[in-house]
Amino acid sequence: MSSYIDPYIDGQTTSGDREKPEVVAVGVNVTTVDIDQGDDGFASFDGTSVATPQVSALAALLIQRYWWLRTNPEAVKAIIMVSAIHNIEGNTRLSEKDGAGAIDVASALAVFHSGGWGYKIIHDITDPDDPSNPFNGSGTYYDFRGDDFVVGSTHAYAGERIRAVICWDSNPASDYSTDPLSTDLDLSIISPSGWTVTYSVSWHNNYEIVDFVAPETGEYKMRVKYYARTPAEGLDLGLGLAWLRVHRVYLPLVMKNH
Repeated sequence: MSSYIDPYIDGQTTSGDREKPEVVAVGVNVTTVDIDQGDDGFASFDGTSVATPQVSALAALLIQRYWWLRTNPEAVKAIIMVSAIHNIEGNTRLSEKDGAGAIDVASALAVFHSGGWGYKIIHDITDPDDPSNPFNGSGTYYDFRGDDFVVGSTHAYAGERIRAVICWDSNPASDYSTDPLSTDLDLSIISPSGWTVTYSVSWHNNYEIVDFVAPETGEYKMRVKYYARTPAEGLDLGLGLAWLRVHRVYLPLVMKNH
């Protein structure tokens, strides 16, 4: 089930390149408890009201496995998005009606247990020249690799399908009357040979996602680029990241093609 009308940007009459939804879940003929049917009653329902709890339940399952995730929702969102590999329509990376795809609990738990995710606090995002900020004034790049973020690269064999996602926060007003996106980050994938395989660039989303087939065997790096927006963030920024090597034989994909 999907509510796929892209919402307007605060104070504007356009959605820009904002893309909703991020993921979808089953929302047709869902059998669940119904208080109108008594203590033991069940009924079938349609709509986002029965699809949304499934996504919430997946987030709860992830947090149950590692309590630390409850204070790092960016990582939870990245895991859910990268593992949503049951694509209903359109492009496998991101499409109009199902976003990154339908949630897949087994794949999300596989990402979590394999360590295919990470979280980073970027200090003083408004000052790229600050020594504590991983973005520097010369290139504004930060490679998720090395001692300070070891979970930011993945080994892949030529021909494997890879997905990667980054997520970060918006900066809502104290009364939540507006919810501006104060930071823009872009994601690119660097091959073992050092060239850019693919990238994800948007201005009005608080996530970026890539989905590609590895052209060669080796280590792939996830590289992020930062652009300041107005108003600026002014705070430390939490950044979640996740990636998934999609199995060559994936049952929902087989069923979709037959």
